Amino acid sequence: MARELRPCGTFAAYQRHLRKKEPICDLCAEAAREQKNTRVDTGRAESASLVALALAAEPAPDVLDELDEARENLRAVKAAMSEAPANAVAALSKRREELVRRIVVLSKSNEPEESVFDQLRKRREERIAASSH
Repeated sequence: MARELRPCGTFAAYQRHLRKKEPICDLCAEAAREQKNTRVDTGRAESASLVALALAAEPAPDVLDELDEARENLRAVKAAMSEAPANAVAALSKRREELVRRIVVLSKSNEPEESVFDQLRKRREERIAASSH
């Protein structure tokens, strides 16, 4: 006993048209668009709920440290790269490079600068050491 074919206007009928290499009618094309949009919307909703859960689990910091935040962001980008689809790797790689540059800049800016007094003291010590020889 043969199965009853799904009528035009359903995703199953759209797939049947593709299999049989038939022209796709407007009703089936619309059904395929709806199927795709539903799948995309579901994926977005799942992603949004995961982000909401992550935010709820992460306590709000009392003090923000830009360098620590950049390092954490880099860690997240590296983790995402390991599971990202091929078409997302280039954008993640670019973001990773930007974060690395930012971390280097922030690291250098956090290094204590030598004060003018320290520079003068160092030069005086060098002069004294040179004159004693």
